[in-house]
Amino acid sequence: MVESRLLQTRPQVPWLVKVLVLIAGVSYLWFTMTLLSSGGSDKTAGWYFLCNVPFVLTWVFLVVRSHRRNGIAGIACAVGQVFVTAAMIAKGIGEIDFVIEVNACIAAVPLVLAFFGWRGTRESKALW
Repeated sequence: MVESRLLQTRPQVPWLVKVLVLIAGVSYLWFTMTLLSSGGSDKTAGWYFLCNVPFVLTWVFLVVRSHRRNGIAGIACAVGQVFVTAAMIAKGIGEIDFVIEVNACIAAVPLVLAFFGWRGTRESKALW
């Protein structure tokens, strides 16, 4: 009885944030598979991107379940993408400016959505 009341009053991540996180997660997986199916340095970049996939999947799962740690998972995705960027620069994959720009945009998405997901679980009312 007490557990059911706790589950009913648990704050939820806003539905718009859930949809955007699902789109971002699927897009990241699609982009990774596209890189892996390419040749040359793109394939190597795909292997680096594949290292961040567990963090992305965990983040998507926690946001969909409205878990209170979804913000931490989103930050972990962004940090993982920064490490992917550093590894790509260290290995000389692609032009440095292009690699930084693309990966910064990819890392910004989980940070922004993590903020809104975290804020949505902290407040009693949904953002949208």
